[in-house]
Amino acid sequence: MMALLFHELRRLAIRPRTWIGFGVFLALEIIFFAMLRHPEVQQAFSRLLTSNGLDDTRYARGMTLALMSVMFTFVMIGSLYITLVSGDIVAKETEEGTMRLILARPVSRQRMLLAKIFACTLHTTLLVVFMTGTSLLLARLFSGAWGGLFFFMPEAKVVAFHDGAEAWKHLLIAFTLLALNAQLISALAFFFSCCNIKAAAATILALSCLFIDFVLAQMPWFESFHVFFLSWNFDAWRRALWDPAPWALIGRSECLLVGLTLAFYALGVARFCSRDLKS
Repeated sequence: MMALLFHELRRLAIRPRTWIGFGVFLALEIIFFAMLRHPEVQQAFSRLLTSNGLDDTRYARGMTLALMSVMFTFVMIGSLYITLVSGDIVAKETEEGTMRLILARPVSRQRMLLAKIFACTLHTTLLVVFMTGTSLLLARLFSGAWGGLFFFMPEAKVVAFHDGAEAWKHLLIAFTLLALNAQLISALAFFFSCCNIKAAAATILALSCLFIDFVLAQMPWFESFHVFFLSWNFDAWRRALWDPAPWALIGRSECLLVGLTLAFYALGVARFCSRDLKS
């Protein structure tokens, strides 16, 4: 099993598309923080803080800016590069014909897929850790201080702020939940990758499902059904920043997302194991 895992991680590491997301996130964050230096942007951000009765010299600092960077970049960019890797991990080898060579060795399909699932999980986790870590680092370098944590969620009409150790606690919990919730995106793409379709189609189908869910969840007419949308439950990581945080609601969303993640992985394994790779 360790040999399979090492082979899968090595294969993942040498593929350029594995690292594209890391480079894009870093470039986007640099552009984001560079644009924040513009006087008009700083004035607009100060007005947002002062309109909520907060001191802009304290809350327009590292933690708040890092959080803003993550909030406005992950949903679209993160899902793209997670599905790009997870949607490719099985379908690409099947498409190229190398899957038959792999399965010619004395290894079961289940063990081979388990190694791929671990690789998908590791890639997704590292991408989120890299994104949040570099956001914190660049925000600290840009602002010169950590300051307090300011958070707003317009669609829920929620504004919250935290200071000191409480701010770090909420921020680290939120980023941890983000890494956990991102596994659902990886599992969905993995499921499509296990189906009898091209690698590009697996990525596009996974993204389509996520975007359709997001669009429907934004429509006000479907507000009474919001608890059934993936994107609404995915936002549990942002609810961890509320004051006070609705932990019961967060726990329910996390249980749903973890269950769906395991279900998508299980369905992907079952679908692949039932396929005839000879034809």
